[in-house]
Amino acid sequence: MYVGNTIKVNRFNGEYFLISQKWLMEVVWKKYNMPLQDFLLSYDKSDSDYILSMAERQSIDFQVAYDEDYLYIG
Repeated sequence: MYVGNTIKVNRFNGEYFLISQKWLMEVVWKKYNMPLQDFLLSYDKSDSDYILSMAERQSIDFQVAYDEDYLYIG
């Protein structure tokens, strides 16, 4: 989901992170060789682990948050 110059990447159980669109475009192109828009339509939640670990290794500014409207049962 696009949020200005940042991208919202959904993870698990309502968790998501916001990260730079430009940085994410470069990572997606290098790893998956596809445009960012195509990736966002088809990515697996485990891909978000890869993206998050790359952001942590490269000290990229990102924000982890939780969707308060997410319903978790269990």
